[in-house]
Amino acid sequence: WVPSLFVRKKNNTIEVVLSGRGIVQVLKGMGLLIGDKIKQGVRLPDWVMGSKLYVTAALRGMFDTDGSVYLDKHNYRDRRLYLSICVAFTSYSPVLLHDIKISLNTLGFHPTNSTKNRITLRRRQEVIRFFDTINPRNPKHIVRFTHFVGEVKCYKVRV
Repeated sequence: WVPSLFVRKKNNTIEVVLSGRGIVQVLKGMGLLIGDKIKQGVRLPDWVMGSKLYVTAALRGMFDTDGSVYLDKHNYRDRRLYLSICVAFTSYSPVLLHDIKISLNTLGFHPTNSTKNRITLRRRQEVIRFFDTINPRNPKHIVRFTHFVGEVKCYKVRV
């Protein structure tokens, strides 16, 4: 196969594209599935789940593509505004969300199911450790994290 190369100067990357039936058959032979990952119940392979190094890399990839960093704001008795920096993984695959939660537990985090389709880290120190340990590469997440950590030095603000 001859790959096509696309230079993305804006992102400082080179995209390598392979296409054709032959490459699809090779990947299928390696155990990759064709079609809807949610309907097929795609999960993290056992060889990933069995290694903290691979779990860390898998979480990085999933967070960079399907994760978010946000500032959770809520009032307590209409007198105090609480600000919390959060990290979330969103997926419509319950099996994959379960694997993400187990992976985070394996690394010593305490994730919660904030909604049916979202796993969240809410503890400030864990969010900071998440960025140190997982080392996300998505610039959008890094900028938001840096901004929110500076903004939320003290989480209680009088209203």
